[in-house]
Amino acid sequence: MRFSAMISDRDLTDEDRIDGMMLWFCGEIPDDIPGAVQALTDFYRAGESESKGQRRATGGGKSPCFDYAFDASYLYAAFRECYGMDLLRIPYLHWWEFRWLFNGLPEDCTLVKRIGIRATDLNQIKIKEERARIRKQQIAIAIPQELTDGEIGSAFEALI
Repeated sequence: MRFSAMISDRDLTDEDRIDGMMLWFCGEIPDDIPGAVQALTDFYRAGESESKGQRRATGGGKSPCFDYAFDASYLYAAFRECYGMDLLRIPYLHWWEFRWLFNGLPEDCTLVKRIGIRATDLNQIKIKEERARIRKQQIAIAIPQELTDGEIGSAFEALI
């Protein structure tokens, strides 16, 4: 989960991310950096080219629909409710098993509902009232995003 946070950290350069990955998992910078990055990426994806969980987490759009840190309490509750697992006290859980269980969370689970709301494309909703209702929900449960100086400047320019 910390790996996911590191690779999505907008303050890090690609070189910082690669160095961080290598040092964290390999203990050193290997000779074959592209091969090592590919191996770590494959491991992170739980052996799949693009896992259902990754598609679920991004919703196929630009904004993430899931964040390990922001959604931690919902993730914890989902595993307790659906699998009877206490993620804080389990002695060992392989990353792939965790990802498979995450992917298998049922659609009626609160976490999956939140992800679904975030992933909803408002342009696909034809009924104005329903679109407004979903948009209100999206705003209420949005994952906070830190803005760059340029994005902040653009936002102010739009007000002028």
